[in-house]
Amino acid sequence: MDITLLPVYRRQGIGSQIIGDLLRESEQTNCPVTLHVEMINPDAYRLYERLGFTAVNQRGIHIFMERLPKPVAVPLNKEVV
Repeated sequence: MDITLLPVYRRQGIGSQIIGDLLRESEQTNCPVTLHVEMINPDAYRLYERLGFTAVNQRGIHIFMERLPKPVAVPLNKEVV
């Protein structure tokens, strides 16, 4: 799926909100989020880095990025003796 904002709607936090919703769902379902960003789009690349994505590899003119869900802390059961 492609998500693109018209220039008039950029830099208003809309893209961050959409990605934030996807990342919250990723945490709830324990699924990674992946994307491709064009090498000629450094603003988008920096946005994705701020949101926790890391570059995995390069495919042609695109950089493949991934954000793994954060591990959920599970409390330890301590037996009371």
